[in-house]
Amino acid sequence: MTLTQVQQAVVRYLSDDPFFRGTGAEKEIPVIAGNDKSLESRVKTGMGRFGICVIVYPLGGDFGAHSASTPYLSPGRYNCRVRENITLNRGSGGSGQPADYVAEVCALLLQHHKPTAEDGKALGGGGIVLKSIAADEDEPGISAWNLVWEYAAGVSHDPVRLNFASGTASPPPP
Repeated sequence: MTLTQVQQAVVRYLSDDPFFRGTGAEKEIPVIAGNDKSLESRVKTGMGRFGICVIVYPLGGDFGAHSASTPYLSPGRYNCRVRENITLNRGSGGSGQPADYVAEVCALLLQHHKPTAEDGKALGGGGIVLKSIAADEDEPGISAWNLVWEYAAGVSHDPVRLNFASGTASPPPP
């Protein structure tokens, strides 16, 4: 559905960017969907191996276009939460990129971006609109920054069960 499709599209988009993918000696910065079935494991791996990760998840939304034949979020609200173990991330094994800076890079890449489905079709109208960026509390020793953004989109398919185990929400195999 819409919340899932948009967060998955943003995860694909950010993960494909060289900043997050890492190149040569640069360490990867994992970008993870909040509804990934392996979320806990993937966050622990990202935090334990690199000292940093980005979690993309929906915060909810407001329904608009009430006369439309399908539900339409106008807008849907989402978050890119950057979690950093400062000691590990800024050491020799980490990315060296502080959480506040990574949140700003997310903002730079997402401003006006138009999320698309895996087939390349636009998921909604217009582009992403940034709303706020702020530090947040997390567990001891972990720095966290939230980039909150909005995107208007509607449900574009029939209700089906999805497989959230693959890192991308897709129909389960037959």
